[in-house]
Order: sequence, then structure tokens, then C-alpha cells
Amino acid sequence: MGCSHNYVFTQGYFVCTKCGKRSYGRSYKKKQGKKIAAGVTVSLILIIGFFAYSNGIFEINPAKLDETLQSIPKDLPTLTKNLPSIPFQVSEPINKIVDSSVNEINKIEEKIQEASMPVESSEKYAVESIEYINEKRIQNGKNPIIHDSRVYELAMARAKDMYEYQYLDHTNPITGTCPYNMKSSFGLKSNENVAENAYLFGTETNPTLYNPSYTEIINGWMQSTGHRMNLLSYEHVGGSVACYGGFCVFLGLNHGLYGEGCYTASEGQAYASRFDNCTPEQMRQYEKLQQDYDKIPSVVNSQTEYHRAMEMYNQLENFRC
Repeated sequence: MGCSHNYVFTQGYFVCTKCGKRSYGRSYKKKQGKKIAAGVTVSLILIIGFFAYSNGIFEINPAKLDETLQSIPKDLPTLTKNLPSIPFQVSEPINKIVDSSVNEINKIEEKIQEASMPVESSEKYAVESIEYINEKRIQNGKNPIIHDSRVYELAMARAKDMYEYQYLDHTNPITGTCPYNMKSSFGLKSNENVAENAYLFGTETNPTLYNPSYTEIINGWMQSTGHRMNLLSYEHVGGSVACYGGFCVFLGLNHGLYGEGCYTASEGQAYASRFDNCTPEQMRQYEKLQQDYDKIPSVVNSQTEYHRAMEMYNQLENFRC
């Protein structure tokens, strides 16, 4: 037969005077259960907080952290020595709690990872961008251009390259890649060139994973002399726009020399600065001069044609407003 138990309370628990069995009572178990649940909750919060911090979702102010650490009592480590051990009857359900909590943590991690992935713009976004660019071109007396899927793929590759290497320029400062030496991989021919505009939503030190609206990008480019000249170039017949993780690219497709070779943003800005103070009428004069110069054959047949070509070339090179 089992013991009929005669419990007496001593040192924080009940003990049977006959068989020595210990019992902590319902109220004690309930209190301990609450402590365990609170401990598990705090642990989950700390795990999630550490994951978010390590992935850059939030930052800790070092100055405030130092101040907080200095305010912690120096005898805090000794407090753990006085904590009571967890009875087996209470600790047994923890495994079930941990198992279910791990599943929840995994789901939260997946959502955090999804939220931390850079956003890639669609080709529909590109088509709508070209339609908006055409509105600007028509307003400025230029021919509309068509969306080109090959150029879209190249523009996306350029945006991804900028995101991966974290730079904003027309030539990768590490690999040396640029639209000109990448174009053949996307089906563009030797007589097809692309001229690039680049845009970053955010800053290079604090980029965003999301992309702005195409109207915001294009309106911004229209306020910049060099970018505006590229969007409105009479030479372009096609183009596309692509964004990845806040880095956006426009490539204007032409059959001339516009965009030939690899160049940097600073070189492009130096060239475009000559036109910062030009009026729309002066820009039309410059473009007319360009168009006339483009009609001159690469091989001239007389001294007169040669002098005319050199005169127009010098006019283009020395054009200022």
C-alpha cells in the first residue's frame, strides 16, 4: 500500500513525515509556473531583439548603452546564487513551451528576412516609366522612345551591381564594369549604345531597400542638367528603367556614339556643367549644331569639308551659356 502522507511545512516546501516525499503545493507551483513563463517570454524578446540588431533593423546608441551599463549594481552576478532551483514537476512542461516557441521564432525570422530583402522593380514599372519620360520628351519637342526589354535587363543588372557593391556611378570602381562593356551580354549590337542615368533612393551610407515611384525619379532627373539632357536626347530611339534596393537606372538607347565607352559620374557632371545656365532656346541651338555635325561623313572628300567639320567640332567643344 502507498503512504497515506502526513505533510508538514518546512524550509519553503511540504515534507511527509512518514516517507519523506516533498511537495511544493499548488500555490507554489503556480507562482513558479508564472516565473518560468515570464522567463521564457523575456528570452524570446531578447532573441528577437538580438536578431533584429544583428540585421541592422535597429541601432543602439553607444553613449546611452555605456550610461545604462554603469547604472547596473555591481553585486548583480551574486543574485543568481540565491535563485531557487526549478522543481522537475514545474520544469517538465518547458520543453513543450520551447518547441512551440521555436516555431514562432522561425516564422518571425522568415518575416524579418523577407522584409530585409531588396525590392526589385518589374518590367511593367519600366514600361510606365518610359511612358512618363515620353510625356516629358513631347513637352520639349522630342520624339517619343520605345521600351526595350533588352535594355531593361541591362538596366536591372546595372542597378543590382550598384546595390551589391554599394556605389553610385556609371562605372563600377572595383570591377570596372559599365553599360558599354556589359551591353553585348544582353543582346545589344555594336552599333547600339546606351547612355545612363543613375539614382539612389536614400544615401550611400544609409540606403533603403525600397524603390521610389518612377515619377519621383524622373522628376528628380529633370532638375539635373546632365540627366535632363540624357532623358531628352534627340539621339535616343528606345530605353528602359530598372530599380533594385533603392538604386535606379535609366538607359537611353541610340545608334550613335552617345554612351560609348566607360566614364564616371564626375566626368559626366564636368561635361554637363557647361550647360547649367543655358536657356531652352540655347539648348535647341546646341542640339541643332550636334545634328548638323552628325551628318558630316567620317571621311571627308575635300579640304573645304574638312575645315567645315573642324569648325563645327570646335563650336561644339567651346559651347557655353
